[in-house]
Amino acid sequence: MKQITKNFTYDLPDEYLAQTNADGKTATASYTGPEKLWVFVDEATRENKSDAMPIDENWDDNGMPAPTGQTKVELDCKGADTLICAIFLPHSVTLSQTNVATALPEGYGTYVHAIPEMPDHTYERELLKYKPATATVDNDNGDNMHKGGDWELTWKQPWVTWATMTQTRDDQLAMSDAKLSFDQPDSVKLPWVAWRKKMRDMPTVWKRGEADEFPAHMVKFPIEPSRGGFADAPAPGPESDPNGLQD
Repeated sequence: MKQITKNFTYDLPDEYLAQTNADGKTATASYTGPEKLWVFVDEATRENKSDAMPIDENWDDNGMPAPTGQTKVELDCKGADTLICAIFLPHSVTLSQTNVATALPEGYGTYVHAIPEMPDHTYERELLKYKPATATVDNDNGDNMHKGGDWELTWKQPWVTWATMTQTRDDQLAMSDAKLSFDQPDSVKLPWVAWRKKMRDMPTVWKRGEADEFPAHMVKFPIEPSRGGFADAPAPGPESDPNGLQD
């Protein structure tokens, strides 16, 4: 299998997990890997449906046909598809990065993020969409492989939002109602009262709605009194409150 090395430049979002490029930010990286890959895409949605496999002129399985309802697409890593190849094969990318630390409030520590973001942390691989309008079809191996065409990219999607934080915060407060009783000793009751106040204070602490609001993926929850440390942002859930955390 032929290996290549190629430098390429790609767009970056205005900030990590943003969905815009209004500032025109870019990064330049180097791809070292197979010259060509192939992937399967859904015939109807044109979205990626597989990992990328290298094309090897000495490997008979290069003629593997696409499953029913899918299309086999060649990626020209040396040509127009270098960024797409880099998204599929992040280990093939060399990129000079700098760690940027953001101090978190209320003793929650520091959030460290490497910039610029790697291609697979800039775009969603699962949401890559193939556009075959300008493609040609090669059936020499009996696999109807599409060559050429374009790809539509989607920015990396946030895995947590302020709306999901709202739901999680409200659910945890509701579940903690049973932890309090008027006849509890202060040694038991007061830690829970303090914790519930911290939960309700989260919008203020994390500057929700302000110009310097912390993005949801940086936010940590105060841990219940029976545990230790700080909780990371929760996994995505139903977005029940689009207005963010509110008491």
